[in-house]
Amino acid sequence: MKKVTNPILLISSAVILCIGCFLPWATEVDGLGEVNGMDGDGQLLIVFGVILIVIGFLLVAEKVKRKAYVAAFILSGLSLLISIYDMNNIGSVGGATIEYGIVICLIGAALAFVFSVRGVFTKAKEAEIDHGNKHSTPKMTSETETTEGE
Repeated sequence: MKKVTNPILLISSAVILCIGCFLPWATEVDGLGEVNGMDGDGQLLIVFGVILIVIGFLLVAEKVKRKAYVAAFILSGLSLLISIYDMNNIGSVGGATIEYGIVICLIGAALAFVFSVRGVFTKAKEAEIDHGNKHSTPKMTSETETTEGE
């Protein structure tokens, strides 16, 4: 049985990213107004998060290989950059405070980025190993051999 830990962790971090989009990202100092992630870039982050979840499920099912991790790397990198930009943008506005939703988005995007980088380099390493030892590993069969005369 093959280990599927990295795709599961990629899916989990993408879910964290998506959850953060629905939570408050900023409030005014007076507490009169609140901005949640779906009012701005959170819509784009949710799309990236859903695509990352789909890529993760395809990786679990072993339908795709390294190219999926490269796509996850690009999407999670963009999500991370957008989250950092939004957090800096909120922090620079006078009278606004950063709330927990954008922090959760940032954590989910950073984790997705780490797991996608891990998948890219792990798959590259496995491809090098498999390519070098392609014919040296004997296949085991589940059929039992019988001899005549028994």
